[in-house]
Amino acid sequence: MLSETDYQEAVRRYKNMRGKGHERQRYHALILVHQRYSSREVGQILLVDEETIRRWVQQYPERGLAGLRNDPQWGGEHGQRELTVEQVETLKGLLGEEAMAGTKGGSGWTNKAARQLIAERFGVAYSKSGMRKLFAHMGWSYQRGRKLYIRRDPVDQARYELETQTALAKYARMGKPVVPLASDQSKVYLEGTLGRRWNPIGQQPVVADVARQKRAENLYGAVHLGTGAEVAPFAIDWQDSDATIRWYELLLEECPQARFSSGRIKRRITPAKRSKSGWRRSPGSK
Repeated sequence: MLSETDYQEAVRRYKNMRGKGHERQRYHALILVHQRYSSREVGQILLVDEETIRRWVQQYPERGLAGLRNDPQWGGEHGQRELTVEQVETLKGLLGEEAMAGTKGGSGWTNKAARQLIAERFGVAYSKSGMRKLFAHMGWSYQRGRKLYIRRDPVDQARYELETQTALAKYARMGKPVVPLASDQSKVYLEGTLGRRWNPIGQQPVVADVARQKRAENLYGAVHLGTGAEVAPFAIDWQDSDATIRWYELLLEECPQARFSSGRIKRRITPAKRSKSGWRRSPGSK
């Protein structure tokens, strides 16, 4: 069955302990068949079904020893059958048109969810490594998603930008020297917000924003651009308008000469609201 050269090469590859286990098993099967063992006997020795042994043997005259290597486009796991070209095209359409369970279209797929879909629609089982190779073959990559802010109102965004531009233009016309404070607010989540998903290269997954349901630490603060000193650091476990107003009050206490164009910061928080929100100064602040 095997030529003398191929027989020696098959033995060498089988004895190479650094080789891939599934490939070594196929070479072993071919060697035993060459030594006149039946497919049934080889299957009993290697604990593989007889049909699989016959398929391995048939691959040799068609593609030589190279036909026993793991296909680079699939996982090569024992008993695993790869999708046909037509099925891969159908799969690409399914992954693009349908959404992973519990998500919306365009939010990407996890390796596990894609393997489940393939098993349900095509009756083919893929390993994790095989699924990664299939994704690469389809032109997909493993990407970190970006948030889709489902509560962000474009009208409010435009109004905020207009108000900000108006205020900046007003101070520019005054021509008076000012010392601005650079302020910012940051939210540090105490649990993960976004993971990575598989999606076509160049199409970043879009995941609906559910961050409001996660526990977080909200930090307010400002820096005096003249001296570099920290001004009115403030931390709170829930961010809302009252928390922002409270931070403005702390800012006015440290910078009584400051003036703000928005009249909304003149509003005061009731004691009950302060107790509920649990506002506090950052550790180390005065």
